[in-house]
Amino acid sequence: MRFWEFCKWEDPLRVPAEVLDNEKLIKDKSYFKFGYFTDYDVRVHAYWDLLSGACGYTYGNNAVWQMFEKAGPVGIPCLYDWRESLDCPGAYDMRHVRDLFESRTFSKLVPDQSVIDGNNPKDNAHIRAAVDSDCSFLLVYLAIGQPVTVAAKKVAGPEIKAWWYNPRNGESTLIGEF
Repeated sequence: MRFWEFCKWEDPLRVPAEVLDNEKLIKDKSYFKFGYFTDYDVRVHAYWDLLSGACGYTYGNNAVWQMFEKAGPVGIPCLYDWRESLDCPGAYDMRHVRDLFESRTFSKLVPDQSVIDGNNPKDNAHIRAAVDSDCSFLLVYLAIGQPVTVAAKKVAGPEIKAWWYNPRNGESTLIGEF
């Protein structure tokens, strides 16, 4: 990421000409040494933010926000033009984020890390959790799909139905009743 460190702002192409192809799309991806945001990056930050109390999340694709067209003027170099970027996996993943959070009463979610039993690292394996204010459900996001132990006492009622929600395709699978 940190693309700004590699852009030459005084140059209309922003990068050496050999980094771009004849349509002004990035062909030499190694020029940006820290890589690019991926669909994983988009997902993890959306869930971490929303389960931390954010009231919304905005996804933006570099090519879309600048409406970059192949061979057009370069604001910040792009991997694809804006039309192709509409179909990037990160854009599709936002639909699943929305579907999940609209399937519950979002305004009643309260961030609650005490739901997580055990170690919760502050790196890419960080787990975020929130509980409904009436304790009827809780949501836990596992950034790397790691095992987790959840404090079931945070949910009201004698039984809990646990579901796995796949953030890549929006499919839910019943884990079991406890």
